Amino acid sequence: REVCKKYTQKYDFIKLYELNENVGPGMAREFGIKHSNGEFIYFVDSDDTLVTAKLPMLFEILKNNRTVDIFCFNHNLLYRNGTYKTVNTFNTLGNWMIDSFFNNYPHCLTLNLWACIFNREFILQNKIASFNCSFLEDAMFASQAFLKAKKIYTINETFYNYRYFSDNSLMKSLEYEGRRKGIITFAKNLILYENLINSESKKIAYNYAFYSIAMRLLLLAIENNKLNQEAIKKLPINLDFKTIFQEFNDEEMPNIIFKSIYEKIKKYTLNFTKKLYFAPAGIFSLAIAKELQKNGVKVEGLLDNNPEYSPYSQKAIKNGFAVYPVKNINLDNNSIVTITHTTLATIELSNQLERSGLVKDKDFICFI
Repeated sequence: REVCKKYTQKYDFIKLYELNENVGPGMAREFGIKHSNGEFIYFVDSDDTLVTAKLPMLFEILKNNRTVDIFCFNHNLLYRNGTYKTVNTFNTLGNWMIDSFFNNYPHCLTLNLWACIFNREFILQNKIASFNCSFLEDAMFASQAFLKAKKIYTINETFYNYRYFSDNSLMKSLEYEGRRKGIITFAKNLILYENLINSESKKIAYNYAFYSIAMRLLLLAIENNKLNQEAIKKLPINLDFKTIFQEFNDEEMPNIIFKSIYEKIKKYTLNFTKKLYFAPAGIFSLAIAKELQKNGVKVEGLLDNNPEYSPYSQKAIKNGFAVYPVKNINLDNNSIVTITHTTLATIELSNQLERSGLVKDKDFICFI
């Protein structure tokens, strides 16, 4: 607060507002939007930084495209050891027609808010609202915005540094129930937006959003030992993820999600006779691979573009899994790759597999 006060004294265009209680990030953003008066709004997480040297370039783009609803750009992942990785989510500069945007970036409905700048009038006119919860409230805001947007502009530059190792991250401080509530709230609110799905490209993005949310809920259950192995074995179902959030109670959902993934991989691998790989080597891949092994499924290994830099690759190796660089792996008709990551960064890897001619069929779970 004291640092903020110094800036308000130095610059008359900076305002400091203080709330009487901690209302959570969603309601704080809502308060900020209400009291803002600029043309554009950008939400920055408290533990991250901006690539300040490039901001003049960003401002020039904003100035010349004042009618655009949402601007999207790339970011850096900063690791604890001082290294970083640039995530080139957006590889083009310029305006997009909505359907073309969704075709190229189907993962946008779960995009982090710090990867976007919003036109303030667009937010107000379309009543883009925040939700009173402390987990995934940013994705809830973004999903509404992208489904209602008419003009989107992507920038193939990096303006944001995401501290992958931050000990101050709000997400890390939340307990199981708080995170579970946020995930399920997101899913049930997303169901309410179904009337905005008016094209095939939006439908693909919409379905992917439910896959992403389901993966998060499953990972949370695995991390907190909430999966019921006996219940899973008795479930004979193979449902789409939206249906799971619509028709089952909170306790049942993780078991059903895992069973659905299990059945889909079982089908693709012809009853687990093919070699099964997971990609990329992240927390989702490792968690699900371990659960599959508990159910007697052999996992051949994990694939990753940067196995030497990924702390999760080392963790996977310690857990007894082999980790292979994607460019060196020889996949054939006897192999199946399961993509488990839930962010736009996965596009880079999945496109690489497609360009290599390795993908013959594509689903939200399996690339074969």
